[in-house]
Amino acid sequence: RLSARQEADQQTALDALIDRLRLHLDIFPRGLYQPVESLPVRAAQRAEGSASRWAAMRPVVERLDIENAIDIGAGAGYFTIELARLGVHTIAIEPDPPNHRTTLLAVRRSGLRNIGVPALELRPDNMRMLTPADCTLFLSLWHHLVRNYGFEASTGMFREIWARTGTLLAFDTGEREMSPEFRLPPMEPDPASGSSATYEKPAMARSSSTSVPTRPSTTTADPVSATCSR
Repeated sequence: RLSARQEADQQTALDALIDRLRLHLDIFPRGLYQPVESLPVRAAQRAEGSASRWAAMRPVVERLDIENAIDIGAGAGYFTIELARLGVHTIAIEPDPPNHRTTLLAVRRSGLRNIGVPALELRPDNMRMLTPADCTLFLSLWHHLVRNYGFEASTGMFREIWARTGTLLAFDTGEREMSPEFRLPPMEPDPASGSSATYEKPAMARSSSTSVPTRPSTTTADPVSATCSR
């Protein structure tokens, strides 16, 4: 007869085996989207893109002394875990079941204790469930919202996200490569002017933002139509 310790060890090993099998089923056939070190998969579709985005965001997060954050559309949890490693208490929101399971596994294997992964799908009718945070990551998701809910409703969701962001919002979306089904508006005057930015809210006003490497510095409007630099 096995001892309690041996039974626990066997259960842990079995759980790890099932988790690994579930992971490979969840990422099949496209593979892992983001390069998450804690997952037992080395190749990722957006390895370079994820790393370059984080390289742009990290110094801003550190300069602004961000204490808590929400990663909306967390994918496999890459940015969530990177934020948590800086000591930022982070909530990862990922509605896609395979991605949600992958994020849960990545967080558990990372050993970090300052991450929450609720089972929550943000919609136009439940935006009040979104917790305010110093920092919001809203990356590669808006075009999916436009496809699912239309431009007007998705813009309303963006306004709610901006209103609940205390200091910093990082945003990007699909550009001209997106198919017509996404119903995106024209990226005028060009995609680089309308698809990626970090918006910073100073203590007393929504007026300025940090620049993102590889993007030109331009004057634009934030999600509530206040002029800001990008």
